[in-house]
Amino acid sequence: MIEEPTCLILGAGASAPYGLPTTRDLRNLILPLRSEAGAVTAARFPLKKPGRSWADGEHPESEWNMYLHLISEAAGFKESLPSFYAKFNGSDRSIDWFLRRHDPTFGEVARLHIAAVLLACEREDKLSGDWYQMLSEEILPRNLESLEEGKLSVISFNYDRSFERYFLNQFENLCALSPEEALTALGRIQIVHVYGQLGTLDYVSYGASEKAHTASKQIRTVRLEPEEDVQARIGKMIRDSTYINFIGFGFDEDNIHLLGPENFKGKRVYSTTHGMGARTRAKIQRDLGVRFLAKEPLEMKADQLLRVKDLFGPKIPPRNTSNRPSGANRPSGTSRPRILTRPTTFQSGWDI
Repeated sequence: MIEEPTCLILGAGASAPYGLPTTRDLRNLILPLRSEAGAVTAARFPLKKPGRSWADGEHPESEWNMYLHLISEAAGFKESLPSFYAKFNGSDRSIDWFLRRHDPTFGEVARLHIAAVLLACEREDKLSGDWYQMLSEEILPRNLESLEEGKLSVISFNYDRSFERYFLNQFENLCALSPEEALTALGRIQIVHVYGQLGTLDYVSYGASEKAHTASKQIRTVRLEPEEDVQARIGKMIRDSTYINFIGFGFDEDNIHLLGPENFKGKRVYSTTHGMGARTRAKIQRDLGVRFLAKEPLEMKADQLLRVKDLFGPKIPPRNTSNRPSGANRPSGTSRPRILTRPTTFQSGWDI
């Protein structure tokens, strides 16, 4: 159960256990025939059987290429595809980095490819287990009433809706709520998609790849100079939280700047470290004052983090004061009952 305001900051790795691509995977799937790892990545993310004449299970990279071409042509982007693919492939960066710097020229076609790939990877049959389940057990230990409104907030740098879809499923099936009641229950968690999302679930159903063009219009990008309203909103979420937890976050410089390192002063911060290289560690140690603990595993995924850390801070057991003797009436030889207090200050620097 969450006792103090807690904020989760989600990167692409947070959705990876549920069939969604990481940043690198997303690039490979957009460029399945051009990327060196395109074929291998396409095999790991097989398309849902399209029932089309071009379906080719033996060459998943060709399936992905044809799927994206057909969606792009239907949206009227056939003429711009060659230049988009050449420019994106030559940049050798993530699609988010590319989009922030080439929005005027390639923004629409880039967003369409993001939406088409992610919707094809959003699958209900992948939504089980791993850290979402562990989080559910933590925030819903008994019933819905244990999830107090405003205690959990989520800042997501992802476009997919796997977090929302999973917890709507939990509210409907675990808490026996109607879809409408489940949506109201989800409102107890403040969720912000920094760069937009693939539409709300009532507007674009989970995994509805046929609505890729519609979904792409819901994706935005924060350019090199962050939008003030977005930065102000997520900055307040961080400052209002006692505990901050990064899940699957890559610490991209633009995203760090958007979050505002000054907002983390005095906070207790944990993070997953899976796939975090030495350069990234050095960068966030230098720029953010992060402190790495030698006793912790070097490669910690989300489920491991939830096992070894209490993301929601110290749990204070209830005290029974009804039968506690007063100081004057306390039996001789007994010590004063120890009163547990919640820490109000934290060490400088971040614990990861």
